[in-house]
Amino acid sequence: MRSQGCCIYWTDVWLDSSPAVSAITRPASSLGVNKAWAGGAPAGIVSSIEQKAMDTAALLATHLGIGYETAEGLHEHERQTAGYLPGADFDATVERCLALPDTLVFGEETAAQAQSRFTHALERAAERCPQSTLVIVAHGTVIALFAARHLGIDPFPLWQRLALPSFVAFHMPGYRLAAIETDLTLADRVGLCHT
Repeated sequence: MRSQGCCIYWTDVWLDSSPAVSAITRPASSLGVNKAWAGGAPAGIVSSIEQKAMDTAALLATHLGIGYETAEGLHEHERQTAGYLPGADFDATVERCLALPDTLVFGEETAAQAQSRFTHALERAAERCPQSTLVIVAHGTVIALFAARHLGIDPFPLWQRLALPSFVAFHMPGYRLAAIETDLTLADRVGLCHT
């Protein structure tokens, strides 16, 4: 059983809006990471295996003076075969995908399958850090699906709010909401939750 604490789910921070470039690398200094973690450093950071998430995890790990590891299952909704969809079309497709979680709308998995995969991966990671704050570096769609399930809300409006970077934090056990921070810079808030 986990004691009181927070899990924080960061969205990846290095996305380029052009369709030709899905991820770019920026120097860590450009993100303005210069504050200490509020309430003390987390005990661990676990990242999706996607490069942009690992880049974010490395930045946070360096700033916090701890290591990070990767875990299978924390990756974004699987939609490699979906192809590029322009902004409004992509948003409408994601909205439909989230509204019909058991229907394969686009990509290789349903929203329900993505949420289940992500939840199992997150819970496996949390078991390794039962008494402390753990940071999970992941992606918008799976974060929105996970958070919406535990908060009893519609995932699409949350997905729309998850700017880069943002996070959703929960107190453990029971996934009680601690904070949702969207549209912030790392210089504004490196962390808000205490164990």
